[in-house]
Amino acid sequence: MSRRDFATVFRYEARGRLRTSLLLSGALSVYGLIFIALAPDLLVGTDLTALLESLPPLLTALVGFESLDSVAGLLASEFYTFGWTVGLAAYVAYAAAGSVGDGIESGRAATLLSGPTARTDVLAGTTAGLLVPVLLVNATVPLALYLGGVALGQSLSLAGLYTLHAVAVVYLLAWVGLGTLVGVTVKRGRLGGRIAIAGAFAAWFGEAAISVTAVSELGYLSPARYFDPTAVLVERVVAPVDIAVLLAIAAGALAVARYRFVRTDL
Repeated sequence: MSRRDFATVFRYEARGRLRTSLLLSGALSVYGLIFIALAPDLLVGTDLTALLESLPPLLTALVGFESLDSVAGLLASEFYTFGWTVGLAAYVAYAAAGSVGDGIESGRAATLLSGPTARTDVLAGTTAGLLVPVLLVNATVPLALYLGGVALGQSLSLAGLYTLHAVAVVYLLAWVGLGTLVGVTVKRGRLGGRIAIAGAFAAWFGEAAISVTAVSELGYLSPARYFDPTAVLVERVVAPVDIAVLLAIAAGALAVARYRFVRTDL
């Protein structure tokens, strides 16, 4: 791999994603602060035990309502479920698949490769550009939530928030890898993006649905099984095995994507 060629592609991709990354950071920060501001009304005066017992098991599994007894639990079960487990996972998978697939479909990748640029550099630089939203969002949102919590009189652990977001980075990298693999396989930007989004939603919903059945072990096939915001933020438990599995998914998907991209007909 040529460092210069990789850096050129990466800078181009990173600049193109900076504005969206800033918007995502701002939007998710505001979204999280809304939860913190509403927390007193949602948590006080509610018979949570009776409420949770009345909910269908699937709904509890989907959102993690079992932790709705603190601000951290509210954030973990709702904000991080929809914002990270599903939302950001779908976004980075869509962006990865769309970028790679569109590059192949439009001929842009072939144009880049008409010079002395290696295919690995093009794929690696394109994929690495997604580190901008992944890292920027996960660096800024926890600080915004912590400062917002202080201003609103709600106690949140800054260390706990950043620990969760560190795990979230690994989880999102798995989806970057899977999205890249989809893009290389489909070779079409829009179609690849749609498939990636559908995959992220299916992985979340499927894992939750399977977890309340007799074949719950099948849920281990989903990346969502290895990202548990409630365990990290509320229970302060980080599972090294889960992190290792997510890293393996990312590395495996990227390795297969590279193999296919190097050999594909552009």
